[in-house]
Amino acid sequence: EVAHGRGPVTQVEPGVVGGGAARAMLMGQFLAKPVCHFLGYLYPAYQSYKAVKRNDPALHTQWLTFWIVSTYFSVVEVFGDTLLSWLPFYYEAKVALLVWLVTPYFKGATRIYEALLNPYLHRYEKDIDAGVAQVKRRSASQLGQLGQLGLRQIRAQGVELIAMLMQQEAQQTQEAAAAALHDAAQRPSTAPISSRRSPPASPRASPRAAAH
Repeated sequence: EVAHGRGPVTQVEPGVVGGGAARAMLMGQFLAKPVCHFLGYLYPAYQSYKAVKRNDPALHTQWLTFWIVSTYFSVVEVFGDTLLSWLPFYYEAKVALLVWLVTPYFKGATRIYEALLNPYLHRYEKDIDAGVAQVKRRSASQLGQLGQLGLRQIRAQGVELIAMLMQQEAQQTQEAAAAALHDAAQRPSTAPISSRRSPPASPRASPRAAAH
């Protein structure tokens, strides 16, 4: 078609655009996730190992700074993956951000730390320490109370268990005694047989005595 002399206008179906964006998003998700894990965890962990091995303070500072920034990035990442992962090329942008953060050439982690995190943490450091100490005290108190409650429950259940076992043992003893009495009552009574002696045989008279 010709629209006001501007030449032919190509009509594109909305499904084609949506399908292409969806394919790009799925490819980005499956290919970018392993790259994100490599850039966010494996490569920094290996570089941190090398920094510890070399005992270089500059490298220690660099990678400690990265891990501080990476911790806050992981918190933001949870909400980003939940709310923004449907956007096309979200994971590609995430890979690019990790490259900017982790590589010493860009020093993105150092820039974010110096511009945002360090001033904020330095300003509220005392408040954060007080809050952490309060949480520790409450946690220790609650854990102590839970431990005491657990010990009381264990003792009470132990006493109940011992009483139940003793009751069962007494019941079994009574049942065994009753069964023995019943068996004795069912047996026929037999009187003891006294030994009887046969009377002695009378002596036979001799032929001479019979003749007289």
